[in-house]
Amino acid sequence: MSSLAAISQAAFGDIPAPLRGWLLQLHGVAEGQKPTCRLTLLYEELPACLEYFQSLGLEMLIDELPSDALRFGPQSPKLRAEMRRLKHVRVYLARSWSDARDLYRAEAKAKDYADIGLRLGYPVCCVEAAEAADEMTWNIEAQEWRQTNLVAVGIEASTRADFHCNHLLIESTIASFGPVSCIAHYPCRLDCEASSKIGEAALSIASRRWPLWHEVLIPLLKAPVLYWPDTDWPPDFWQEYAGLALLGATMRDDRTWSSERAALPLASVDLPFPSQGITAGSLQDGGVLVQSPTATLHLSFDLFGKPWLISWEDGTVRRLPL
Repeated sequence: MSSLAAISQAAFGDIPAPLRGWLLQLHGVAEGQKPTCRLTLLYEELPACLEYFQSLGLEMLIDELPSDALRFGPQSPKLRAEMRRLKHVRVYLARSWSDARDLYRAEAKAKDYADIGLRLGYPVCCVEAAEAADEMTWNIEAQEWRQTNLVAVGIEASTRADFHCNHLLIESTIASFGPVSCIAHYPCRLDCEASSKIGEAALSIASRRWPLWHEVLIPLLKAPVLYWPDTDWPPDFWQEYAGLALLGATMRDDRTWSSERAALPLASVDLPFPSQGITAGSLQDGGVLVQSPTATLHLSFDLFGKPWLISWEDGTVRRLPL
């Protein structure tokens, strides 16, 4: 992580830290690849970011995000409560004031799900898939509303994967270093053609503007992923981005892997199993065996569910057991 932090500083040292993960979206709007974008920032982060928005020639509308808006979502009730204790703002950005205003109105006033997605430049197929699947259900155990896990929905609809559609690192601990996804939406499938084109255009921005980060980003996006749907997990561990990116992993016989680098947890919050320092593992009929320098763990399918193995290099998406 220290080397990645150093690369981030070298590539983005003059850019406010809260915006580094959003750079491909911001520059996509500034260069006309996207019509608009919206950001959620902590209130105290906003002043340092305003000058950068202006330097890109973007118009903006800023609104306080009501704490009630953070009562709902795919995160655990505990994480939602922690988020509500902090003051957030929503920033709507576009090249024209009218586009920024209309995006704000679609979200804050009309609350039109499909209209918001289309104004953000998301593909029609992805907007329609998310709108059809997204719903809130009351969870009796947690006594909280729970939102559909749209990440899992997109993976379950996939038979192939294109790394340009890889959005699975955006909640990881490295997301603050720089952009770790080329798209800002839930793809309807991991090989969605329209999403892939958006991702390719975003990568071209990274290549031109931050070649040092571009060299880092490609291997990150191509790292194999083990993804666990959190459907049956206890409320304290609800997390739509739940799994491991197997950084630098060498896969053998489709069942075992090893790496000199530790696997990267997709979530920055705790998973229901130890997820730090994992450097090797094997896919077994009853679960996943993972190894760290200090322990060997068996992640049983009965306890944690059956994960998906996403191999971005060869484009395969498979549910375990193989």
